[in-house]
Amino acid sequence: MRNLVNDDTSALPEVDSVEGQPVDLEYLHQETGDRATTVLTSLNRSPADLTGLEFVDGEAFEPSITERALGGFDGSGAEDQEAIGSPGGGQTDITTTTTAVVPPESSQPVSLEGVGRIVSIVVVLVVLAVLAKLIVTWLQRRTGVSETEPSDPPPVPARQTIGRSLTEAEQAEAEGRFDDALRLRYEAGLSDLNRLGVVTYTPSLPNGFYRSQVSHGVFDRLTDTFDETVYGLRSTDWLELESSKRDWAELLTDLTGQTRGQRRG
Repeated sequence: MRNLVNDDTSALPEVDSVEGQPVDLEYLHQETGDRATTVLTSLNRSPADLTGLEFVDGEAFEPSITERALGGFDGSGAEDQEAIGSPGGGQTDITTTTTAVVPPESSQPVSLEGVGRIVSIVVVLVVLAVLAKLIVTWLQRRTGVSETEPSDPPPVPARQTIGRSLTEAEQAEAEGRFDDALRLRYEAGLSDLNRLGVVTYTPSLPNGFYRSQVSHGVFDRLTDTFDETVYGLRSTDWLELESSKRDWAELLTDLTGQTRGQRRG
């Protein structure tokens, strides 16, 4: 190398670049013969003419020299394969590999959108199941109640109803429960009217229905007393209870005579 350049390399000025490209002089000092010639020839080329690495004696330049000659690698750590001119003018395909530390791939974050959709589907299914259960339970209860509802009891003979009501009325009167006694005597009186054919007695019908059928002043007075007592507007005492007994006797006597007269006519 020294024989090719100068017998005394110390006399050379300090050179750190050729054609704008950095040069490692210590490396050039170590090269001799054809290899040094090839290196100098490569360094004298312009950067635009350098397309790759030169082969000298079957081996490529070291990456440090090649990097300076070519103007530096791109730093990506990838493999660059290019056609490089050889000293004889031909083209030689080489592969230059630079080793770089590649950071490990970061783990992909879990998609919250997909998780949210799954949770929404589960919530909807649970709500539908609860609603279906409630509907089935409601239908079962409704059907069970309708099936177990007792039918209207068979009509009780009028005389039996009258006797039972009067017996209970006398017992309530003896115990001082005058309101209950008044109510029971009213029910017994309606049963008597039903027996005479004056009214059609049905416990579920309101008293206004019977007023329209009887159309009698005494019955209106008895009905007013019954409504005021049963619905809590006032209480009945023993004297009023005795008065209602007399009114019922008068009413039944009058209606019985009317009924017999109508039958004879």
